[in-house]
Amino acid sequence: MSFLRRISITLPIIFLLILGCISVSCETNELSITLNQSDEVTIYSTVIRDIYLENAIYDSSHQYHALYIVRYTDDTVGDPKTKPSASILLSETMQSEITIMLQDLPTEVVWVNSSDEVEKNSGREVLDGGIIITIGNIILQEDSSVQVPGSHFMSPTGGGGETYVLEFRDGIWEITGNTGTIWIS
Repeated sequence: MSFLRRISITLPIIFLLILGCISVSCETNELSITLNQSDEVTIYSTVIRDIYLENAIYDSSHQYHALYIVRYTDDTVGDPKTKPSASILLSETMQSEITIMLQDLPTEVVWVNSSDEVEKNSGREVLDGGIIITIGNIILQEDSSVQVPGSHFMSPTGGGGETYVLEFRDGIWEITGNTGTIWIS
């Protein structure tokens, strides 16, 4: 076999091997950050606070006497058509830390297993002017931002949801926008 023939066979194989190594390397370094529990508590608290305050501002004459937070995640609350990840139970430690981060809100924080546990009147409105907030799993993105589905419910005609986008800027997690469907009832 001639020298040129061996090179013409060997070079494409070497090229494919190099290309394969590069793509494997890219796959293993997709995300440049990892989240610890403190990050997760801060992210969830930021989303819950935004949902609560956004709705309190919308109806400034109304003060929510109770903020009910569902302790199980639900990815469909941001977009009901989304394919959900497995629901997780937020640990008691996380629930306590989130409650502490929300203690400045003018309401009582109450954790529930599902929105069905919250008392409603015959019109399905949350009793005593409460609001139910449900959050989804934190989804880490390739650009190091995170997405968190979130929703609120006060009554069949007073609810909504969206998927929040948060970025870590200047040492804090902040909401920088939303993505996908925004729904209201």
